[in-house]
Amino acid sequence: MTVRGETIVCWCCGIPGPSSGAFELTESCYSRWLRAGKPRSGPPPHDPAKGKQARAEGLRRAREMRLQRYLKIRGECATQGEAAARLGVSLRTIWSYEQQIRERERTTRARPDAA
Repeated sequence: MTVRGETIVCWCCGIPGPSSGAFELTESCYSRWLRAGKPRSGPPPHDPAKGKQARAEGLRRAREMRLQRYLKIRGECATQGEAAARLGVSLRTIWSYEQQIRERERTTRARPDAA
């Protein structure tokens, strides 16, 4: 969970802005979600034609920001459990981050340099 007012990339619209303090949503998207009656699908899109694409891009950016936040504190923690506690996520999420990191390292090593 993010701190209210901290700058984030909203998973709903993909636009950077101040956090609502809940669900990686900006204040405007959180307000739209509340007005819509808290649907499980999340806040209704600003523009229905662009909503699905913006949401997918927002999710990708938010996922990348969380992974970068994990990488930042990874070296400071002695165990994965400590890192999970500092980030406020489960140990399973940390394992998922580690898997993503290993996959990126594999694709980087497998890619031949164009020389």
